[in-house]
Amino acid sequence: MNDDRDPFKKRTPANPDSLWQKGLGYARTPKKWHGMIPWTLAAMGVAVTIAWILQPAPQTQQNAFRRGGPGGPGGPGGPGGRAAQRASAPATPRPDGARPGVEQQQGTAVGAAVARTGDIDVTLNALGTVTAAAVVTIRPQISGQLQKVAFQEGQLVQKGDFLAQIDPRNYEIQKRTAEANMARDKVLLENAKRDVARYEELIKENAISQQQLETQRAEVGQYTAAVATDQSAIASAALSLTYAHIVAPISGRIGLRQVDEGNYVTTGETNGIGIIAQVSPITVVFTLPEDTLPQIQKRMREGVALKVEAYDRTNATHLATGSLTALDNLIDPSTGTVKLKASFENGDASLFPNQFVNVRLLVDTIHNATVLPPTAIQHGAPGSFVFLIKPDDTVTVQTVKTGVSTATLTQMLSGVNPGDQVVVDGVDRLREGAQVYVPNPPTDPLAPPPDANAPAATPPANVPGQQRRGPRAGANGAGSAATGEAGQRPRRQRGGGAAPGAQPPATPSP
Repeated sequence: MNDDRDPFKKRTPANPDSLWQKGLGYARTPKKWHGMIPWTLAAMGVAVTIAWILQPAPQTQQNAFRRGGPGGPGGPGGPGGRAAQRASAPATPRPDGARPGVEQQQGTAVGAAVARTGDIDVTLNALGTVTAAAVVTIRPQISGQLQKVAFQEGQLVQKGDFLAQIDPRNYEIQKRTAEANMARDKVLLENAKRDVARYEELIKENAISQQQLETQRAEVGQYTAAVATDQSAIASAALSLTYAHIVAPISGRIGLRQVDEGNYVTTGETNGIGIIAQVSPITVVFTLPEDTLPQIQKRMREGVALKVEAYDRTNATHLATGSLTALDNLIDPSTGTVKLKASFENGDASLFPNQFVNVRLLVDTIHNATVLPPTAIQHGAPGSFVFLIKPDDTVTVQTVKTGVSTATLTQMLSGVNPGDQVVVDGVDRLREGAQVYVPNPPTDPLAPPPDANAPAATPPANVPGQQRRGPRAGANGAGSAATGEAGQRPRRQRGGGAAPGAQPPATPSP
């Protein structure tokens, strides 16, 4: 064969120490087989994958335990086990109100409530604003230098308490001047009166003319008016001195100081020296729809003091309790609401002026009403209805008619009687005639809410019926086929066999 045409000639290693020279048979595949190599590798990968998927599952520890050698017969177990007690004990009602054998009940687990007879309050909810009963701006009534500020910012002051002092010296001088003028005018008046008496004697003797007597009498009247003017000047100066000593006109809380000591104040001060707001008692102004006016006016005409409660912004914390005091005389045509005012004592200062509050107005109380929680009422094609639990533990759709509703209670006018149980939780999984069971005691709508601060009750230990799992072997339960006489769990042997006294579980069929 010609060496030039040999396809393997150029692929022979030239190095004498190469693999070819060592006799390892190095050679490469001809070019015509190169295209089949990727397909061959892909087929091999698919085959390996299929083999891995179809291989049998690894034997678990449990299967290994099951294939162990046969053990000895099972022990008799401890007497009086929990499972034996439940099997032999008759079905008696549980003290917590739940039906016995809940673990074996068939159907949908639901929450239930019992219809009760009680009182329900007719309340109206509104948004209100706390307003001070009186707000007074302390403005100076005379001009002068502010010598002293006697109050602390935010202080509670009483009517008549000293607040500030304006320089009174100028007004003291004015008062003394008026007093001196009055003393002078009084002397002149007395002199004029004596002259009138002398002229009256002389006129009898025709010693003077009648004109002189009339002139003297006019002079007496002039001095009398001068004395009265002086008295007014004295009173004005005294009043200015009173204004210089500023006191609280009402009781309340005074705000931040608007003017500091040493400033010259005048009667035209816009902000004044400070602002006093009366906070005890205090009022709340709120609005209600005009449709509620008839029932409110009816109760007010009966002379009933309607109770008003104020809550914080979250409507969770009770702030104060007061009474309705006034009803506005006009309805706002733009909103269709009317303003009402309630008064609160506010002795603990829980209400603050301009505070936003939620208001609940108690209009009436309905006695001996059948009530349910609002969560029991459903709405659909038949109208308002409830899922009524029948004695055979099935539910039926019962149409009802409701009345007054609050956040926790709804008045039932028809369809439900006191003592009936209705579903309040899990209604989305129910239909007519569905089988249900109540794992927990039914709730009472009139029961007080649980105290969030109360410590959680510790469940008692070893109470029958607490565990739903199978009973443990030993002295506390009946012996099982996989336990020994001492109630111990079987120990696994290294050889795969079960412990003595244990029966091997049945191996599942493939």
